[in-house]
Amino acid sequence: MDPGERERRRPDAHHRSADRQVVYNTVVDSHVGQVIQVGSVDTLNYRLTLRVPWPVLAALVGGALLALEFSGAAPERWGRSAWPTLLGGVLLTVGAGGLVLDRRRRRRAARTPHVPDAVLDRAGDRLAGALRREYDREDRIARLHDPAPLPVRWTATDRLVVDHWDNIRSAPPHHPDAPPHHPGAPAGPADVAGSFADIARLFRTLPAQRLVVLGGPGAGKSALALRLARELLATRGARNGEPVPVILPLASWRPGVEGLWQWAARRLAADHLGALGQSAAARDVAAELIATGRVLPLLDGFDELPAASRVGALRELRRSIVGPARFVLTSRSGQYADAVERADVVLPAAVVVELRPLALDEIAGYLPRTSRALGPSGPGGPSGPGGGDGRDGAGTGRAATKWDPVLERLRAPSPQDRRAAAPLREALSTPLMVALARRAYSDTSADPGELLDPGRFTSREAVERHLFRAFVAAVYDGPGGGRERDARRWLGHLARWLQDRDAQDIEWWHLDRAVPRTALLWTLVPLLGLVTLSGWLAGFGLPRWHDTLDLPVWAGVALVGAVVLVTHPAALKEERLRTPRRIWPPSGRAARGWLRSRPGRGTLAVALLGLLVGALTALGDGTAGAWITGLTVVGVGGFLAVRGLDWMRRPADLATGAEPAELLRDDRRSALFLGWLDMFHEQPDDRLRLVLLGPFLMLGFWWSNGGRDAFSPTLALLTFGLPLLAGYGYGLAMSSWGRYSAALLWLAATGRLPLRLMPFLQEAHRIGVLRQTGGVYRFRHLELQRELARGADGPRAPSPPVRRRGPGAVRRGAAATLVGAVGTAVGIATGIAVGFVYLSAGFSPPVPAPHRHLAAPCDLVDPADAARLMADPAGLPWQPVPAPEDRLYGELAGCTVSEQHPYEPAVSVRVGTAAYSRYGSGDSATATAADRFAALTDGDDYRRVGGLGDEAAQTSEGDFPNTPLGEALAQDPPWFGTSSNPLVGEAGSGTHLVVRVDNVLVHLWFREVHADQERVDEVGQILTRTALRRAGLDAGGNDAAGGGAPPASRRALADVPEAGTPEETWASVHRRSEPRTLYGATWEDGEPSFLWAHGAPAYPLFFRGPGNLGCAVPDEEDDGVRVVDNEDVFSCSTAHRPGAAPELRLDFRLYRCEGACDERQIAAFEERVNDADAAPWQREDRWTRWSTVAGDAETPYRMTLQHQFSHLDRYVYLLWARAETPAEDAALAQKVVNDLYSHLS
Repeated sequence: MDPGERERRRPDAHHRSADRQVVYNTVVDSHVGQVIQVGSVDTLNYRLTLRVPWPVLAALVGGALLALEFSGAAPERWGRSAWPTLLGGVLLTVGAGGLVLDRRRRRRAARTPHVPDAVLDRAGDRLAGALRREYDREDRIARLHDPAPLPVRWTATDRLVVDHWDNIRSAPPHHPDAPPHHPGAPAGPADVAGSFADIARLFRTLPAQRLVVLGGPGAGKSALALRLARELLATRGARNGEPVPVILPLASWRPGVEGLWQWAARRLAADHLGALGQSAAARDVAAELIATGRVLPLLDGFDELPAASRVGALRELRRSIVGPARFVLTSRSGQYADAVERADVVLPAAVVVELRPLALDEIAGYLPRTSRALGPSGPGGPSGPGGGDGRDGAGTGRAATKWDPVLERLRAPSPQDRRAAAPLREALSTPLMVALARRAYSDTSADPGELLDPGRFTSREAVERHLFRAFVAAVYDGPGGGRERDARRWLGHLARWLQDRDAQDIEWWHLDRAVPRTALLWTLVPLLGLVTLSGWLAGFGLPRWHDTLDLPVWAGVALVGAVVLVTHPAALKEERLRTPRRIWPPSGRAARGWLRSRPGRGTLAVALLGLLVGALTALGDGTAGAWITGLTVVGVGGFLAVRGLDWMRRPADLATGAEPAELLRDDRRSALFLGWLDMFHEQPDDRLRLVLLGPFLMLGFWWSNGGRDAFSPTLALLTFGLPLLAGYGYGLAMSSWGRYSAALLWLAATGRLPLRLMPFLQEAHRIGVLRQTGGVYRFRHLELQRELARGADGPRAPSPPVRRRGPGAVRRGAAATLVGAVGTAVGIATGIAVGFVYLSAGFSPPVPAPHRHLAAPCDLVDPADAARLMADPAGLPWQPVPAPEDRLYGELAGCTVSEQHPYEPAVSVRVGTAAYSRYGSGDSATATAADRFAALTDGDDYRRVGGLGDEAAQTSEGDFPNTPLGEALAQDPPWFGTSSNPLVGEAGSGTHLVVRVDNVLVHLWFREVHADQERVDEVGQILTRTALRRAGLDAGGNDAAGGGAPPASRRALADVPEAGTPEETWASVHRRSEPRTLYGATWEDGEPSFLWAHGAPAYPLFFRGPGNLGCAVPDEEDDGVRVVDNEDVFSCSTAHRPGAAPELRLDFRLYRCEGACDERQIAAFEERVNDADAAPWQREDRWTRWSTVAGDAETPYRMTLQHQFSHLDRYVYLLWARAETPAEDAALAQKVVNDLYSHLS
């Protein structure tokens, strides 16, 4: 694709203020992808930074299970209190899944950041102020104007690296409002010439404002770029629309890995975080500043890129220049010319200037001014147009200096003298060497005459190397001293470390890369010791796992920790570890902005979801609900606290006045106060945190197996306190300051660096050895770094090994593979052993319990009681889904006896039993049942009842719909139930009783329509007493009445007043429907069945069917069901069990039209219900049609109805219903469909 076609569109100029000049950098994709996007929304997009890894989630889940186990509650015995907990769990699962899906979606989606113009303007002004201070400081330290700048001259290059001058002259202006031709614009190469002070004037006159500065090593390219940046900043007003010049050293760019402007935005954001914003938003602001031309990139050091990358880098820069983009690029002449030749491209409309070597007159006019006067200039003094101060040629205008003899020798006319002085004359042709000579001789008592010693300096390189050494000796108070030797050694190690990394920035937070991996390993050994000590002091001795493996738990922890550290010590050296951070004090404005951001909204959503789960759980009864609610509230509070503190602990600003020492101090403060937050951040190797979380996991296993009875505050302090301290130490070790400190200790102990490294670097910066770029130091010049690295002694810093082919490499590879395999096997074996230790207590055999087997639950309901309560009772056994502990230790069973006559009041009696054995080595079977009873009944809804078992509790469950039938039918539109419960019954009352006798829990639920709560509560107590008697359990014994609770009823069931029946019931409404038959069988009047009503919002559908129907609304995405507005879709099926009704599946689709359904709506409805397997339709009337499919041994029988009807003279409904049964039970499907049709007709 043509690069121009990949250009990202940018907001038009009319979106900007009229009084502001805006320059756009058109940024084009490199071959690695687009790097800048601009949208049109007026909010900042922040990335979610806090990550909750899987070990933390596992710990949270373990804590929840621990709370449930401590409460002794199981879902089968929660009764009414189960629904809020289950609902809360579903909501929590859905919320967590939504966060995961959203996170994946955002990772896949391309970010399109957009920042408002006002934010960009303020950021540009802040950036300009920060850079002005930074560049002024570097100018003072470099002494570029002390006493005056070197007269560096530049001219248009004569190399073939320049665009055609016709293109340069006709280039579009850098801004739409700029004049097409600047009055002072150069017309050709002859007009491009000037000195150090003229560079800003030249740049302003260039039509496209694109400039390339070439020169040799030390020619002053970086100094010229600094001069240009300072002059442009000096004339930039707050509102004159001029861009902010930013010097960006290209050495850290990796072409082919990261796009140019993506790198520039990242570097700009990292170096100037305080000016551009906070956290991830700073990169978006930086990208927008570059894209909209508010920043002028000064790309310094193209030659410092790897040779293999320069061609690709030049091509990428060329592709990105589409439109009025402006820039400055500096490079060594030869490297740039070679890249242009190999890439076969030039930068369009860019003027290329080349710095010229210093002439001897220019040197003579500068060096004497930097040295102390020794006397008046005599006849032998400097002369010529460039000598002295230029007053005359005889040298009488200035005093003599130590440089006069040297300069005389450089001017000597004899060929012999010129040959002897040639190395020095060539060396001093660059500003860098002149500056070094000044520091080495003008600022000291040394005699520069030694530079002309023909025996010592036979080449230019020899002179330059001497000047580098003399410069270091001069700034460290003379050669040969101990201070100078130490400084040279330390600077040499730093320089060689940088050279090995192909880097120039001395970033103290990356100093850990200069030490062997094993040196950082010891920082984690004390943390492992704390974790091991906590396990040893706690004991963890109650579970009987010693019979299987004679290994203490604390020894297992120490072993697995040692394996993790030995097999994977590189975790501390990963690139993904954090950069320096600081604690940003909160402000109201920043807090409001965060709350409006995506992570702020996400945090509030998670918090509200957690509170909703806690509130729903609190509605339940029992200890379990209280524990879960408490954990939820504490968890939400902790989550908000962690997010808030993590928001305050953000990346430090590497630029705005921040010294490296300040960054180190801020990161140390951040680590000491908030370093423990790293336990909640994703790290390269989560096994380290898993070792630190070991005591918490062990406590969960131990506690769940009976150890909680031995729990004490001292044990809690030991078990939790020491691992928490280890977690705090983990945060310190993972911090930039912690890794820097550990590395510095090793480097200082081996003599490579001073122990007080930061003061040493500060002094090196003050005396001019280093320069500061943002929050990092660099050597004053790359040649100085190379020279110091060349002279460094001692072992080199660790670097990736070079792989060489050959037999030795094969043997080493095989040995490494074998060692790795052995290490992996040891790690797996250790993990299995420790896991077995943790879990062994779960397999301990239970002790005998008082009651191990109970009668069948259906036998616990007296048939005489059932006959008195119901006209046609029928019992249906059911098997509850056990919780893990129930499956291991108890017997669960249940039975429901309910009314089967369709026109009699609905009544049901549900009985459930659970027999518990010992739960862990510390609890008896009776204590386990007592814990479960307490968990189930610990709530305001439950009240204690005397005279039933060892302890009993009862709650009222009046949870039937309370809307009278007449009111429900008159609603517009009618409404019944909820979408999650599409089949509902009539209004009534219910009760739930829980009774414990020894290790047995007996549950009884009783529900009856048209009955008041007083009758239902008393009947439930009578039925419970009967169930206990028929189960062979003591029916009375607890003295709850002594504590103020009323005793259970002693009356017979016949003595309890019966419930009345209202004049209008659902049964009476159904009876008024004239029975009609489409095809086949119909219900007999007294045939066992149940009257159901569809409660979704479209319309109440009444029909008779089996009493064990369960219905649900299908999920559109998971079930592939298409649902439109004003439409209800649901399906029902029977729970097929021996002795129950035949299998039956019902599918419904009901669509509501306003006034009438037009042909389009009818056709769309029929398309949605189209059944490819349906038989031909039979037409009953113009509103009704039906079909049947005769089944066989493999194909079910189907009867389908499609009907149109109206309601309240306002709505028209389209109904599609289908009943499906085995072929031998076709009559059941016919009965249901015929009954549904009868009601609708």
